[in-house]
This record gives sequence, C-alpha cells and structure tokens, in this order.
Amino acid sequence: MVRPPFPVIFLSLAFWATEFCVSCSSCSDEEEQLKTSVDSFSQAYFGWRLLKAISYSDASSERWLRFVASQITQDDIDSLRGQVGNVSCSLGKVHVLNDSMAIVDVHVANFFRMDSLGSISRVDEVVTYEIPVAFHNGFWKVSLLEVPKPSKDN
Repeated sequence: MVRPPFPVIFLSLAFWATEFCVSCSSCSDEEEQLKTSVDSFSQAYFGWRLLKAISYSDASSERWLRFVASQITQDDIDSLRGQVGNVSCSLGKVHVLNDSMAIVDVHVANFFRMDSLGSISRVDEVVTYEIPVAFHNGFWKVSLLEVPKPSKDN
C-alpha cells in the first residue's frame, strides 16, 4: 500500500480547514448584517422615524410604512414630541426559515403604539414583535407583509 507523502496530506487538510473557516466567517457576517438591519429598522420604526425605517426595508415594505405615516395626526406628533426616554429595542431569537428568509423576535419597551382606532398610546412594558426579513442582492432587509403587530405570545 502506497501512502501519500506527508506534505500532500497536510496541504489537503489545510485547504479544507481554510474553506470551512471562510464559509463560517461568511455565515457569521451575514447573520451580523441581518441583526444590524433588523435592529436599525426597529429603532427607527418604533421611534416613529418611518422615513429612516424605509432604508432598512425592501420595496414591498415601503407601502406599509407609508400607510402608518398617513395615519399619524397632529395630536400624535405632539405626544411623540413630549416623549420622555428613548425607545428600547433588543433582538431575541432569529428563526431562519430558509437561506433567504428569517423572522427575528424584537423586544420593544418605552414606545408609543398605534391602536386599531388610529390613536397612539404609551407602552412601557416589553412587547415582542416578529419582524420578517429577506435576503435581497447580498443584503438582509426587513420585508413587511403587513403593519408590524405584537406576537401572539403577548
């Protein structure tokens, strides 16, 4: 039985180890970009900076953000201007659905929420939202199918 020389075995192992590390690094970079996108969107959306939230969203999300913006009244703006403290958003679990879609749990506190009657009210307790994201052209973007609502577990 002929054994391959040691350098051949060593180089083969080094090649596979490098490939493994590069692919893991790429995955962690994508996951970090996903989290950064959702966190930035959440800070903007729940802080009522809807125009800024659009930049972290895909094209289909823009209509939902514009709809929310169209429902804001002058009384709402006055309430938002008088807000004490900043919105608190923290990311929870990332539910990967496939290689291009995921849902991220976002825990939000100290914010104003629009109710079904079109008025906003202050929410101090932690409320969890499930924010959908999709991978488009090398970037993770929030991909809303409707106006974000609290998860059913709230």
